[in-house]
Amino acid sequence: MRKKLIWVVVGCLMALSLALVSCGGAEVETTVGPGVEVGGGGEEKEQVQEPEEKVVEEEQEEVVVSSDQPQYGGRLRLVVNREIGAFDDVIGWGAVQGTTLFLTNEDLWGGDWTKGNAGGYGEALTDWAAHFDVFSHKGGYVAESWEFSIDEENSQGTIVYNIRPGMHWSLDTDNAVSARVGGRELVAEDVVKSLQNVTTDDRAYIHRTNPQLRDLEITATGKYQVSMTVPLDAMIAAKSRFGDFVHIFPADVTPEESADWKNAVGSGAFILKDYVAAGSARLDRNPNYYKTNPLGPGTGDQLPYLDGVDIIIMPDPSTRLAAIRTGKIDQIAGISWEDAALLRSQVPELMEGPASYLDTSPTFMRTDKAPFNDIRVRKAMMLATDFNTIRDELNNGQGVILTWPFEYYSAYEAAYLALGDPDMPAEIAELYVYNPEKAKELLAEAGYPDGFKTEVAIQSQHADYYSVLAAMWLKVGIDMELNVMETGAHRALASSRNYPALMTDAKGPISTFYLAFQYTGGSRSNGSMVDDPFLNAEAKELATLAATDLDAAMAKNREIMKYVLAQAYAIPRPAYRASIFWWPWLKDYSGELTLGYFTINKWADYIWYDEDMKSSMGY
Repeated sequence: MRKKLIWVVVGCLMALSLALVSCGGAEVETTVGPGVEVGGGGEEKEQVQEPEEKVVEEEQEEVVVSSDQPQYGGRLRLVVNREIGAFDDVIGWGAVQGTTLFLTNEDLWGGDWTKGNAGGYGEALTDWAAHFDVFSHKGGYVAESWEFSIDEENSQGTIVYNIRPGMHWSLDTDNAVSARVGGRELVAEDVVKSLQNVTTDDRAYIHRTNPQLRDLEITATGKYQVSMTVPLDAMIAAKSRFGDFVHIFPADVTPEESADWKNAVGSGAFILKDYVAAGSARLDRNPNYYKTNPLGPGTGDQLPYLDGVDIIIMPDPSTRLAAIRTGKIDQIAGISWEDAALLRSQVPELMEGPASYLDTSPTFMRTDKAPFNDIRVRKAMMLATDFNTIRDELNNGQGVILTWPFEYYSAYEAAYLALGDPDMPAEIAELYVYNPEKAKELLAEAGYPDGFKTEVAIQSQHADYYSVLAAMWLKVGIDMELNVMETGAHRALASSRNYPALMTDAKGPISTFYLAFQYTGGSRSNGSMVDDPFLNAEAKELATLAATDLDAAMAKNREIMKYVLAQAYAIPRPAYRASIFWWPWLKDYSGELTLGYFTINKWADYIWYDEDMKSSMGY
């Protein structure tokens, strides 16, 4: 008998209902993850301390709810530390590099502003401090609603996006391509072409990373409807990638045209008006934006409130810190504990909240080559790592000892296996206890009684950490050379997967746990080049389950981690959540960073700028 399950989500109605009931304050989410003391700062410390279920790094003050009526005007000034890398999703990989695209071109769906703190008026289900992708936190953008159906008998699914009527492309008469599009209505054909571009063009990021999406038949089944049939094992990839990872462009504008910032055309809250390489980007308010404020004193107001956004490129960290201290920029994120302490003391007027974890890059190893293809060697490397000392000496005692391959966020608690959890297998927990004598025994059993020489490819900012790690490993005979590389060369080596031994590199966020990139497949995220038939099969089941039941998929992922962590495929790094600072004249802002999955700075659509307060503070 044919079994068919159907889900229908109507984002706009959900946001409207929340606007009618959300009016109270909310506390900023501060739980940063489970952790446990796991042994010592010296060889004599081998006792595991009593585990803690959660570690809270700092208490956050209650969000103050402003009763002020939002005002129009003001220009938000943001900072980035490197060149703006892309203005389209095909040639420039805008989905991951397009700093301005997040504000100029809408996705099909994205983070629902009302699910966060939203200046104290939201539900506070998330702090939007990382690339979250919990589907229950989504709201409709270009897609007003969507349907996902599963046909298990035929191992396929169907996705239908109902496109929002009445959305129009921005019209900038100074932009020839925008003038050609003419501010017309955004329709299904635009969505179809955008999705086809990123799945069929071999220059596109999604084409490269998601081969299971390359042969989909994506069609417009009406002026405002897009439909596609998807293999069951590709359903979760389509659901997540097509949601808030693809920017929608006009169908009659080619990727080659979009790649030039001068041709920018979008349906977002802002219009890209100017860009100076290595300098800045200027975005002005889109007067034809479709959204209204969903909650608070400004409910129903036309968005955005801001006159525009200026994005300033500042590669030098000290220059960025000086800019926030002096009010030259309005917000800064990713601040280390050292710099955060200085800012608190120097400028007490600044607001502060938790940002994402700072540098959780693990040490990957070539598990397809000797000596790392021997689990005894990998376990020895874990046992030769004094995680507590690294945390205490490099992080000033802040943060937690995270289990690879994910960091902890409360929205994904069900998917995360922590050291302090009662069901954490003892064989895994003991790998986090510093035990150099046991490490030597394992190396000898594996045929390396005198240890071995190896090297790790790193960037300059990793040198302190790897110097400490090298000194620890040398005590058990592992002589590690640091190959310090320039950023571009390091990134190219990581992507090529041709490094000879060890590599530190980004592993991908927990929000994509259901894709199992970190321990299956040939992507850069699988830095240890794991190819385990058991995990390959488990990953397929995980992806299929996630397409229908994300909560059940989280529970399954947690069980898979009991196998993954026991294999010691990578050496995790103790980490802590960095800080974000902002000036109090940013109203209805609570420290948000990304509104959904890779929708960075999208919060700018909703906040307002108190120029009177700024002036009264002397800026």
